[in-house]
Amino acid sequence: MKKAIIIGVTCLAAGTGIAGCGASSSTTETTTAVETATTTTATTTATETTTTTTAETTTTTTETATTTTEAPATTKTGYTDQELCDMAANYYFWTTGYKPPISEVDSVNGDIVTIHLYEVKDGHTATSAWYEIDRNTGKGKNAVLGDEVDLTEVLK
Repeated sequence: MKKAIIIGVTCLAAGTGIAGCGASSSTTETTTAVETATTTTATTTATETTTTTTAETTTTTTETATTTTEAPATTKTGYTDQELCDMAANYYFWTTGYKPPISEVDSVNGDIVTIHLYEVKDGHTATSAWYEIDRNTGKGKNAVLGDEVDLTEVLK
């Protein structure tokens, strides 16, 4: 938000034909918001001007202060590993009625995340599903069966 405060004071001494003091002030407030994918910047400017006039002297003082604040980037690049694992376990439960106790990221190749759903039973790993999911969309495929998978369906 930009806020400019301007204050003017004028005093004229007797004997100049005009005697007395006058004061005026005005405040103007403007709000500007700029967002980008990487940075949000806010600038505040305050200006104060005082003018004093007498029969002998005129003094003008102007002070300006500007503050700029830059906020950290807040761009979301897709689902986190934990979000994808939770969505995969819930999706598997939604489609089969069984929720494997372990859901973890096995590998990441660019935006494609491979999620392994399984349990350890009698000393061996019993796999329920392997999903290859796009981190940005939450959609992909069952890596074993080749079926399309939309993990976002469990969010609806």
